[in-house]
Amino acid sequence: MPKDIVSGDFYWINETKNRIFVAAIDCTGHGVPGAFMSIIGVELLRNIINVMGINDPAEILNLLDQGIRETFSKSVNDMAPNVKDGMDVSFCVIDKENRTLQFAGAFSNLYLIRENNLKEIKGQRYTV
Repeated sequence: MPKDIVSGDFYWINETKNRIFVAAIDCTGHGVPGAFMSIIGVELLRNIINVMGINDPAEILNLLDQGIRETFSKSVNDMAPNVKDGMDVSFCVIDKENRTLQFAGAFSNLYLIRENNLKEIKGQRYTV
């Protein structure tokens, strides 16, 4: 039996003009706290990419981190340093026109298979 009905793990895909944005996200909170983290993350990603027009994956993760911190600092009255939940994120931007892929990871890596060889591209060692 599952521990909780809802969870904080999700994927997110968005397309704007010639770019596809793909994220695999593991929220460290479980159950309802993780689900709330997911809702906040989805809305922040939508705003960063669709409203602000940011295309660089590292900048997107930095703004996501900043948005999470601001959200929790407002909601728990400056107790954000005590909040233990966060997100491990693999984020890719695929440029269809130039046929390129950019990657940024927050405590998450990218595994690339080419010609039957596995290559690991490490993300940063911090979570959002």
